[in-house]
Order: sequence, then structure tokens, then C-alpha cells
Amino acid sequence: MATDGKPAPKKIDRRSSRWNEHRAQRREELLNLTHEAVRRYGASVSMDQIAEVAQTSKSIIYRYFADKTGLQNALGERMLGEILARFDTVVMKDVPVETVLTQIIHLLVEYADSEPGLYIFARVPELHGEFGGAPMINYDFLVEQYIVGLGKYDDVQRLRGFRAYTRGFSMGVATFISGTIDSWLAAREAIARAESGEDISISEAKYELGLQTAEQLANSLTATIIPAIGVMLETSLSHLLKAQDCMSEYDQDKLPPYVQRA
Repeated sequence: MATDGKPAPKKIDRRSSRWNEHRAQRREELLNLTHEAVRRYGASVSMDQIAEVAQTSKSIIYRYFADKTGLQNALGERMLGEILARFDTVVMKDVPVETVLTQIIHLLVEYADSEPGLYIFARVPELHGEFGGAPMINYDFLVEQYIVGLGKYDDVQRLRGFRAYTRGFSMGVATFISGTIDSWLAAREAIARAESGEDISISEAKYELGLQTAEQLANSLTATIIPAIGVMLETSLSHLLKAQDCMSEYDQDKLPPYVQRA
């Protein structure tokens, strides 16, 4: 208590502050070294190899990341942040949803082309929706914007199961994009191995896919998925309107306290 009767100001625990800064700095260093290990050993890099490059032990790495998946997720969050920083997500509502999705596809393909090992290791395209407050590709929002464009949003937004429907559909979009890019990277690797003299054979379809440049793949993905989303949404929403007896019923005006209202 201060002599003037006022409470004494709280002391700042500088040791705790310094430790937190050190921990954050060391965590970033380990992410950088993991990136280097992926470049050296490829996407299948082991924790032993990561520890070797970091010149430390696995037990030390696990002080900062719970397991390998935690390390992959942390690196993926950082990589996705770099990808999304290349375009202004703030203006997403002010441009056509097709334009935003086209940008996302091109950025993901470009990143996969420049950092194929890291792209696969960090599972960047799987980071969508809610994920620990990290910057995400909000496919849910994009799907809902498509529905707005179809003029059906007011009709279906309060239907039972609508949120589950948009989440399922958006995850399907994300999976289609990531699956296509993964197949392209695998095809390119197979062609490189075959041309280096390895005794393997690949299908003509895989060969054709692997020959595509990043620009060609992004353009073909865009040309395929953007019109398909509109057609599939329009058809499936019509069925959703007729299938209310298949949905779980609940009062949207009386949600439990643990549910965040959309």
C-alpha cells in the first residue's frame, strides 16, 4: 500500500516477460529450422532429421510443439499467413466471390509450385474454417456469398441444418482444391523420377497432369470449380428446401451459451 492511501502499482514481472519473449523467439527459430529440414529432406522429413538440422534434441522441440502435428500446424499457419498477406482479405465483401476464389486458387498453386515440400508437410490447404485464431481461408464465407449471388440466402439461412450444410460444402471445395494440387505435385515428382532413370511407370492421365505449369493448373482449377460450385449449390439447395424432415431441429433463437451465433 502506498503512503498516500492509494494502492501501489503492480510490479511488472520482467523475468516472466523476458522468458515469454525468449520462448516466442526460440519457437520462430525452430520453425525456420524445420523449414530448412523440409527443404533438405523433403515433405516426409522425420523428427530426428528436424532435430539434426536444428542441432538439438526432439525433447527440446517438444517443449515448444506438442508433437509433429503441432509443428506442422504451426508452420502451416505461418505459411498460410504469408499466402493470405498477398491479397487484401479486408475487401472480400466488396468484390465478386468468384474473383476472391480465383485469387486464392492462384496463390495456393503458386506457393505449392515454389515450395512443394513445405506445402505438403505443413498441410496448408487443410487450414480452413476455425483453427486457433490463425489466419484462415474462410471457405464457409465464400460458399455463403455464392448462395447470396444465387438469390437464395434469405430463403435458406434459417433452415435447420443450413450451417452444417455450408460447412460440409465448403470443406468439399477445400478438399477438391487441395486434392488437385496434391495430385499435380505427385505427378510432377513421378515424372522427375522416371526421367532421372528410375524404373517406374505412370499413367497417361498422370503424365498429362504433371506436365501442366502452375499457371495452367490454376486456370484449369478455376475454370472447373467456379461454375461447378454455382450449379451444385443451386441444385442441392433446392433439395435442402424440400428435406427439412431430415434435419435436426433446434430453436435458433435459444442457442446454448457455448454456441457462437453465426
